[in-house]
Amino acid sequence: ADELENITDEKGNTVQHLRGNVKFRKGEATITAERAYYRNREEIGSFVHNVRMEEDQKVLTADSVVINSRQDIATSFGNTHFADEEYHLLVDTFIFFMEADSGIASGDVEFTQRKQVITAQNLTYTKHPESGTASYTAQGTVTIREENREATCGKSIFNAEKEMSILLQNPVVIQEGRHKLMGEKIELYYEDDLLHRLVIPEKAHVLYHARGKVRQKVELEDTLVTRYTEEEFVDDMTGSRLEAYLKEGNLDSMRLEGMATTLYHLFEDSVYQGQNLASGDTITLLFSSDSSDRQDLEVIHIVGGARGEYLPDESTEDVDAPIVYRADTIRYSIPDQQTQLYHDAQ
Repeated sequence: ADELENITDEKGNTVQHLRGNVKFRKGEATITAERAYYRNREEIGSFVHNVRMEEDQKVLTADSVVINSRQDIATSFGNTHFADEEYHLLVDTFIFFMEADSGIASGDVEFTQRKQVITAQNLTYTKHPESGTASYTAQGTVTIREENREATCGKSIFNAEKEMSILLQNPVVIQEGRHKLMGEKIELYYEDDLLHRLVIPEKAHVLYHARGKVRQKVELEDTLVTRYTEEEFVDDMTGSRLEAYLKEGNLDSMRLEGMATTLYHLFEDSVYQGQNLASGDTITLLFSSDSSDRQDLEVIHIVGGARGEYLPDESTEDVDAPIVYRADTIRYSIPDQQTQLYHDAQ
């Protein structure tokens, strides 16, 4: 440092005051700051103003940092930024366990790891030396963003060794901005950083947003004309349990089990035709990519006590009354607008 002053506090302990270009070494770590206070007896150093700590690939910057040399703990306060080759962290207060390569972050946390950005009020993590990836538990208004997906919940637990996340406390996953999946708990399974399987063990609920044109007959100067307005429709699906499978991070199929129901809307050339309410023991949904690589619902397959009711739009001329049908198995192809009934069909 530029200046060093030794003083004795009221308890008779020696305290070193360092000012200007302070540089301190703790094992392999180097800490720099404008000012520092070091208590020799406790082996505790306090660093303030433009604090920077470096150790191998790890870099920590903050308004102030307290180093407990005996316990190998660094605690930072204010505008903390911590990073290494695998992740980086923005937070207000951070407790870093230097030997264990783990930490506790609190206060507007933003944690970025590989393809995920996690925000929360509190986050604890432990880095695994073999994979370099950190397992973490995030709590308090948690948001997880990755590629074309966003998840929110009250608590998230990620196991890096199993490549699995558990979302708790009102979890919601929004895929491509229009598939909304909800339940008591949501489990996310990854392979090579890509989500490949999603499970909702209880009270599964899915909302699927689509847009279409609504046909309206209006009288204009004694002439009946057809007008179209664009509206948003929400398909609604429920089941005791849900499993969804993804390819390259995109929805490929989804299975609802146990008293499964689905309400979906039908379109022809983007014009709304009516809605269909179907139920059964198991409902499987198959998706395909459209011209813009968005996943559209293509096939609905219902097995076990399948029942359906089609309610045509009042403007539809082909069908003017509801149609009720049932069978052991029902398969509906949306592009072809074909419904196939198998076994005990009515």
